[in-house]
Amino acid sequence: MELERQHTGGPRSIAYLDDDSAPVDAPTVMFLHGIFDAAPCWSGVLPAFSGRFRLLALDTRGHGRTRRFDDDIRISALADDVAEMIDTLVGGPVILVGHSMGGVIATQAADRYPHLVRALALVDSPLDLARHDDPTVAPEFIRERLHQITTWTPEQIMAKGIADHPGWHADEFAWWAQAKADVEPRLLEARQGWAGVGFDDLPRITLPARFIAGDPATGSMVTSAQLDRVRAAWGPDSATIIANAGHDVHKDARAEFTRVLDDFLTRVSA
Repeated sequence: MELERQHTGGPRSIAYLDDDSAPVDAPTVMFLHGIFDAAPCWSGVLPAFSGRFRLLALDTRGHGRTRRFDDDIRISALADDVAEMIDTLVGGPVILVGHSMGGVIATQAADRYPHLVRALALVDSPLDLARHDDPTVAPEFIRERLHQITTWTPEQIMAKGIADHPGWHADEFAWWAQAKADVEPRLLEARQGWAGVGFDDLPRITLPARFIAGDPATGSMVTSAQLDRVRAAWGPDSATIIANAGHDVHKDARAEFTRVLDDFLTRVSA
C-alpha cells in the first residue's frame, strides 16, 4: 500500500498520509514518527490496519514534506501541531501511536489535550532522555546524528542503513534514506524545548495506554527500570518487550510489533 502525501495548505502546511478506506464510523489512529524519520516509516505496518481504522501519519515540523517550521521545534509546539491536525482532519479523539520522539510528542499531546486522545501507544520512546540538564539544547546524540545525515551522501546513508539493519524488510530502506535527505538542515538552529512528560509523570495520563519496547540487549533506548515505572503507572500488562528488536521496533520485528499493536487497538476500540 502506497499513499500519496497530502497537505493542509499554505506556507505553514503540515504533510500527512491518510488511508480513509475504513467505514466512516471507524476509530482513527494517528501515527507519529521519530526524529529524522517521516510519515512513510509506518508503511510496513499500515496495511495490517487498513479498512478497519482510519489511518493518519504526520510529517513533523522540519521533517518529510511538512512546510511548517517557524524556527520552533519545542516538544510543546509539536504537540500543539498534533492537536491542530486532530481538530482539522478528524474533529474528535484519536488513538495516538508514537515512535521514539513521536512518543514524546504523543504523550505531551495526551497530557495537554486529553479530550482529543482516546488511547496512547508508545514505541520505544525514551521519555526521560528529553529531560536532560539543558532542555533548550538538543541532546548530544541528536546533534551528532544531524551532522552525519547532513554531511553524508545519499549513498553513504543508504549503505549505513543496510549495514546496521540486516533484519529489516527490503522495502524499508528507500523511505528511511529519503527521510534523512528531507530533514531541515536548520533543525537545531530553531527554538528548542526537549522536556516533555517523563516516566515519573505517567500516572497523570489516565487514558488506555500501552508501551511497546525493544529489547535492552539489542538496542532499545528504554531500560527495564523505566518499564517498571510504566507498569506501576498504567498496570502490569501495559508494557511489552519484543525480543530481538532494537529501537526501531516496528521495523526490526514488523510482524510481532503489528500483532501487539493490533491487540491493543482492537481492545481500546471495542
